[in-house]
Formats: sequence, structure tokens, C-alpha cells
Amino acid sequence: NVTIPGQIHSVALQTNGKAIIAGDFSQLNGLPRKSIARINADGTPDMTFDPGTGFNSPPSRVIVQADGKILAIGGFSTFNGVSRSYLTRLNADGSLDSAFNPIVTTTTTPPVTEISLQADQKILIVGYFTGINGTARTGVARLNADGSLDAAFNPIFAGSNLYSVVQQADAKVMVGG
Repeated sequence: NVTIPGQIHSVALQTNGKAIIAGDFSQLNGLPRKSIARINADGTPDMTFDPGTGFNSPPSRVIVQADGKILAIGGFSTFNGVSRSYLTRLNADGSLDSAFNPIVTTTTTPPVTEISLQADQKILIVGYFTGINGTARTGVARLNADGSLDAAFNPIFAGSNLYSVVQQADAKVMVGG
């Protein structure tokens, strides 16, 4: 069994039956695990998942990609002491994926309120942001698997307060807020 003094904000299942948990906690069964940890399929802590010092502020949502990497969004500005703001990706072992570093431009924290994966592994995000990687995008954007902006996806949207995003079976994207 697992003891976590704090709150869990998000759970994501991996294909091997293990679960990634994220939230406002600093320990897992008395051992340091700052804001993110992995639980084995039998409910025991997976201590092979090592996020180091973790996030400086809890992620609000985590999702797992087909390759086992973990995407996280939230009001954080660092992971394991490395600058990563609002959106980052971890390797399957809990270490930072240093190749993934999209820059989210915003005046509101947290600027990314929801994240979703498309079947082709492109990443949909919505929120209060005004740009991605130096390109203007208001509240909705799609990233390539490497974190670069998908320039072909440029919806004309003049809104804010977006909280949900999903791709339909016909490949159309729905946003809500």
C-alpha cells in the first residue's frame, strides 16, 4: 500500500499497468518524491522511478505517450532544478527529457490548462497562453512530438478560459471552456 501525505491531482496509466501520480505531495511511503511518483500494478511504490528533486510546484495533469514518456502541465517553473515552465516531458524512468523544451508565452499562471494526445502522437494544448516557441498562438496549439510548434495547425481563436481539448474520431479538434 502507498502512503502519500498530500493531494493527487492526476493519474496516468502506463501500458505495463503501472500508474504515474502527480500532485501536491513531497513523500511516497516516507521517501522523498516531490510532486510525481510511480505506483506498481500491485499498488506498491516503484522506487526505480526517480524524479530527483521533482517539480518546484505541483503539476495539474500528466499523460503518458505511446513510447512511455510522460507529459506534465502545471504552474511549475523547474523540474529537478532545471528550468522548465508550464509544460515538460519526462523519460519513462522519471528523468527529464532534455530534448523537449517548448517555450510557452503567457501573462497568466498556469497558462496550460489541459493537454491531450492525438493518435499520431502530436500534442494538443489549451489555456491562457499567447504564444509557443516565439510564434503567436492564442489559447490553443498543437505541438509535434519533439515539442516544436506544428505550424500547420493555426486555428483562428479569439477566446480565453479554455479548459479542455480532444481530437474526435474524424480528426477534428474540439475545445471547451
